[in-house]
Amino acid sequence: MTCFWLGKLGKMDLLERRFGIKEEKVKLWSDKLRNKGAVLAVLGFLPFVGEVIEVALGYLRSNGWLVCLFIAVGKGLRYFAWLMAHIYIAS
Repeated sequence: MTCFWLGKLGKMDLLERRFGIKEEKVKLWSDKLRNKGAVLAVLGFLPFVGEVIEVALGYLRSNGWLVCLFIAVGKGLRYFAWLMAHIYIAS
């Protein structure tokens, strides 16, 4: 959610200077996410790409509650998959 709120602030110089996220990347993902909305926040668990998606959703001023919900769903699915893999390997 931190990445989402940083995107919502819309200060690209802060994002570039502190976090190394280039403005071109945010613009590219903003164009890709414009029609998809907060549903793609499910991919927020992915390394590197997930953070850029969350920043772009904040930059687009997506609904924060929906983004939070879909991030939680994505991370929950990831942990469920890890749990199932662990159970499968352990048995």
